[in-house]
Amino acid sequence: MLYFLLIILVLLVSIGYFVYNKLNQIPQFSKNIIVTGASSGIGECLAETYAMERLAKNLVICARRVDRLHQLKKRIEDKQSKWEQSKKTKVTVLQIDVSIEEDCKRLVDESIKAFDGGKIDYFVLNAGRTSIERFSEAENLDDHKRVMDINYWGPVYTAKQVLPHMKKTGVGHFIVISSVAGLAGMLNRTAYSASKFALKGFFDALRLELVDDGYRNINLTMIYPGAVVSEVHDQVEKRVGKKRNMKVFMSTKDCADHIIRAAELKRIDYPTTNAGAMLHYAGNFIPSNIFDKMRISGAKSMFQE
Repeated sequence: MLYFLLIILVLLVSIGYFVYNKLNQIPQFSKNIIVTGASSGIGECLAETYAMERLAKNLVICARRVDRLHQLKKRIEDKQSKWEQSKKTKVTVLQIDVSIEEDCKRLVDESIKAFDGGKIDYFVLNAGRTSIERFSEAENLDDHKRVMDINYWGPVYTAKQVLPHMKKTGVGHFIVISSVAGLAGMLNRTAYSASKFALKGFFDALRLELVDDGYRNINLTMIYPGAVVSEVHDQVEKRVGKKRNMKVFMSTKDCADHIIRAAELKRIDYPTTNAGAMLHYAGNFIPSNIFDKMRISGAKSMFQE
């Protein structure tokens, strides 16, 4: 009897899992997508994944290093060279500095043209700059200002420019790439953590405005990656003079897969790692002295002694 019940339970779980995946299956090759900061790291991998998994019909990639963008475009076109023409991704390259408001306006205007005036399904706000130094040892606040210009003002400028079009079409989805440093302050990352906390506050408030105004099909997903293999951490490695502990680093492809799934499920807040989830959900329940030690230890574990 027990054996029979176990078989029934396994069948029910299997059916439930199958139905869940069918209901949440990612629609293929139908989306207009913009990715900022697509010249390296998460942005580059995410853009390529959207194209190669046939999720993006039209893809706008932008960054300051336009040569890297053209390399990415060529790589996508080469990989899709044997595909049917109707299944290929149209890739548009734009050289954009998101810290400049006029550039953000141009990004939105050119993207709408590339999409023939159509909807913007996903706007991935990924462009960012890291910073690592002790606040008390900083000679001035120039780095703080630069980090805020890119990490905070860039997405704000872009959101201001694109919202009228999203409201006109009635749909849209911001995918905002934050960081675990935006969930809890990170050791030696005062400027970076501040910029990511600011992002959370701004987009959380904006989401409520959209809901209050009745735009329930304009969605927002905040992504909180942990340590990810990228050029950003190459720079940090040189700055601190220590090798990275690769055991705690996630690949850009794994991170991109998390982002795609979280957006399709319309998750509002999504940490990509268990450590990030702990910071998000358990921080308020752990004694502060213990929580502080955990955060300091976590930051130091990124590098080999």
